[in-house]
Amino acid sequence: MRKRRPSPDDPAAARAYAAWDDDKLRTVEEVAKLVGVSRSTLYRRTGGRRALLGETAGTPDETRERILDAAFEVLLRDGVAAATIAKIAREAFVGPVTIYRLFGDRASLFREIAARAPARQAGERLGLSKSSDVAADLTTFVRAVLVFMGFHRAGFASALTELSQPRHRALFDALHADGQRRTVDHVETYLRAQMKAGRVPAHLDARRAALALFSLVGGFGFLAPTLGLDKVDDVDDVARFIVRFFLAGIRGQP
Repeated sequence: MRKRRPSPDDPAAARAYAAWDDDKLRTVEEVAKLVGVSRSTLYRRTGGRRALLGETAGTPDETRERILDAAFEVLLRDGVAAATIAKIAREAFVGPVTIYRLFGDRASLFREIAARAPARQAGERLGLSKSSDVAADLTTFVRAVLVFMGFHRAGFASALTELSQPRHRALFDALHADGQRRTVDHVETYLRAQMKAGRVPAHLDARRAALALFSLVGGFGFLAPTLGLDKVDDVDDVARFIVRFFLAGIRGQP
């Protein structure tokens, strides 16, 4: 039977999980002493040593999902630099050792998060689309990215700041070290397929066009609201406008 997860409002349980942050495997007695409670109290509030290691709060797949959800929230809330294994472990109510065991290292964990991001998944669906309705395909994609940006604007601001710092840039680059495609790559693939089908101009520079679309989405979804120039009150209307503007531009090329 699954044991009760410790409540984040339980100070003793929170301190017990924090005791594992240095990745040293302690005994329950040592953790109880560090936390300042009895051994029996620690068992009652956390489920014991296996629970502290994240091994009793569900199946391995459930634990993995919880870690990914927690890491995604920490990344968007606190930024890449602050998204340490220790902080993610606290958020997920597992021990740091569990994260290392399931994902190997921090970069591998982040790569898996990037692959699950709604914007990335929308890009993958677009790249695989066989539809002949270019406007509808692009509007669906743009809408998904706008919604994602709207929910996580603070996380985008943090990421942009960190991208300008070489010590953090290396980690961003590592997210694609295994050949994982970026969202813009999927958009480019889609545009190339539409060029081949004759639905967009054959002489189009697909890469630059994909980047232009990204610039429009980023401008409306992030820059304008952040600078107080505009806000996305009606995401469907904004998505349609972006796509109409984009398609008029690429189809009007000389």
